[in-house]
Amino acid sequence: MPNDQTNVAGTTATITNTTGATVAAKDYIAPPGFIAEKFSFRETTDPDTKKVIPKPDPVVIGFKPTTLDQLKEYLEPANESDDDERKLTVAKIQELILTSINEVKRTHIRKVLFDDLVLDEVRASHTIDPSLYDIETIALMPPARRGAVGIEDEMWEDFTKNYILVIQEHGMDEKRAKVGADILKNKLNKVKQNKDALQQFAQRIDTWYTNTQEGEKFEPVYKYLADRVQKLIVANEPQNVLASF
Repeated sequence: MPNDQTNVAGTTATITNTTGATVAAKDYIAPPGFIAEKFSFRETTDPDTKKVIPKPDPVVIGFKPTTLDQLKEYLEPANESDDDERKLTVAKIQELILTSINEVKRTHIRKVLFDDLVLDEVRASHTIDPSLYDIETIALMPPARRGAVGIEDEMWEDFTKNYILVIQEHGMDEKRAKVGADILKNKLNKVKQNKDALQQFAQRIDTWYTNTQEGEKFEPVYKYLADRVQKLIVANEPQNVLASF
């Protein structure tokens, strides 16, 4: 369960607290029963004018999460004595919970297919082992490995800036550092079939993470990239056909 009180650092956005006073988001402490949640936005394009709409600054709010007790209550069937409106409400909440769980599973399947490079195999068979996306399997995974836990665009942007600075301190010129950061930001797709490049990036990822002063902040990015690059390296290893017989 989340802590009753927490704060958010790393942004200069302002919010209004419960007394009506404006405070910096980094100083905001959520009231009991709430958590401080930071919401970021993407740049969009107006469909009519085609003009780019700049992304708004992040906003931090006091977010009240659903508790375990509430979840248990929602999962209980409605009582026979409940009126029709209450019965419909319970049924709709249960439907929403199931929809959310199944969306977590769909998102994780997408990650499995992409990261494990089994797309061609699945296109031919139209099947995937259900154990790979069983909800218990997903729940027991470290958060960084779950497909449902995404890394926001803002986090990738902050990572690239940090990576460029750190990697330059270890002998790389700015131009190469920026090119490498862009490749990492794009999930190594530009070099996913180049084993030598992947091995170099594996070393650079470790060098960056070992030396950055913001390791805790960027831990999800590191875990994702470290796992991704190793899977790609393995995928580029020569296959021993005889081992299958």
